[in-house]
Amino acid sequence: MKNYWALLTVFFLFSFAVKSQNLIVDYPFVGNLIDSSANSNNLVQYGNGSDVTFSQGITSASLDSSAFFQEGKGLESTFAIDNSNWTRTAISCWIKSCVDGTILQGAYFGAGIFADANGKVSVFFDGSSTNALANTSATNLNDGTWHHIIAQNNGTTTQLYIDGTLDGSQAENLYTLSSARPDAKIYLGISLALLTQLDGYIDNLRMYDDTLSQSQINNLYNAPFASINEKRAIQKVITYPNPANSTITISDLPKDAQSFSITDITGKIVTQNIITGTVFDIIYLTSGLYMINILSEDNIVIARGKLIKK
Repeated sequence: MKNYWALLTVFFLFSFAVKSQNLIVDYPFVGNLIDSSANSNNLVQYGNGSDVTFSQGITSASLDSSAFFQEGKGLESTFAIDNSNWTRTAISCWIKSCVDGTILQGAYFGAGIFADANGKVSVFFDGSSTNALANTSATNLNDGTWHHIIAQNNGTTTQLYIDGTLDGSQAENLYTLSSARPDAKIYLGISLALLTQLDGYIDNLRMYDDTLSQSQINNLYNAPFASINEKRAIQKVITYPNPANSTITISDLPKDAQSFSITDITGKIVTQNIITGTVFDIIYLTSGLYMINILSEDNIVIARGKLIKK
């Protein structure tokens, strides 16, 4: 009986861990603008001028690329971000040679990261850049090398980490939407108003609906490509029967599969849960086309497949 309750406790703790810190977007820029999170919130070109292109990423690996902004177009997320129920948030990204422009703007949901002409960045989460937290370290982020940025807010305090080290913090209330709005999107390299076009490189940009621990920050900074989930091709899984009515079976699940999510054609997550086998119940879905996402322990999509519900 003790073993049963111990296993049950672990199950609920793991379920909570999977759902409590969601990866909202994950842009590894592997020669494309695909969101590798379960939300499939892909990026599109936005604005006028030169397109955002792909350049060498953080490492010298042939598959490793980054997004290169040339003071022309930026990138816009396909879907809106609804932070109306968030109490915390974090943004992680790598930047190089970023000058005088927008790194990220969370239009209408209050977040921003900007670079100035002197190799400094400033961040805010309260809906206004007026009193943004600027990095104070001697590190010049416009020195031609890659630097890791973590900007996060726990509801009342904003923190800025540079290359794994806390650079500064200040009191700042997290701004949240009163309700979802369709124009509350992410903009990279340019603002919604087509201003502050960025000159520089961005790689491995992620947003979470919770803050990150020092250990998580260290992992993101010290070993950005140590995980098999980084910069790797997303595996295709086969679901059958397809179309299906009540249950489906998935073949060839990756060994590191931990949980799954199902999204509708708008990218909205319908359900997310722990993987306990190869048979999945879909009786609760309405008729239509869905994407099933297989996630690793840290909520990165490692495999995808399509599903048609009768």
